Amino acid sequence: MYTPTPILLGATTEDGLTLSVTADEGGLSGYVLTGQSGPAVSIEKSPNAGAAWTAVVFPYTVPAGSLLRLTRLDPSVELTTIRALAPVIDSPAPGGGSATLYAVTADAEGFQTISNTNATTDAEGFQTLPDATATPDPDGFESVERTA
Repeated sequence: MYTPTPILLGATTEDGLTLSVTADEGGLSGYVLTGQSGPAVSIEKSPNAGAAWTAVVFPYTVPAGSLLRLTRLDPSVELTTIRALAPVIDSPAPGGGSATLYAVTADAEGFQTISNTNATTDAEGFQTLPDATATPDPDGFESVERTA
């Protein structure tokens, strides 16, 4: 499964911006580059530090251990968007456990029901999850993670 994760790029020097791709979380390995919009950017790949650079052809799946070079000489303030899909990583449960993920379903209006938990539902349809930690974002929307 993939999630849209664009890469934004401003102007670079003539040498470009070189990225080392790692298999670590956030290390770009497994990303699928699908295109770009905005000011033109040259995207080149190299299988390792000693190899020649070649142009990326979309769609391109970025392998671990490789290098990417992004070069954008247009000095405008508009950012270039490199459209990319990032592989979804199943994070382990807090504390290093291996708890199963919640099962989430949405109704026609977009309201979610969370199962695969010891949830209790009140008369108005609100759920309480005793085995979860809710983290609100600045707008008050909560992300729920299993804690046990």
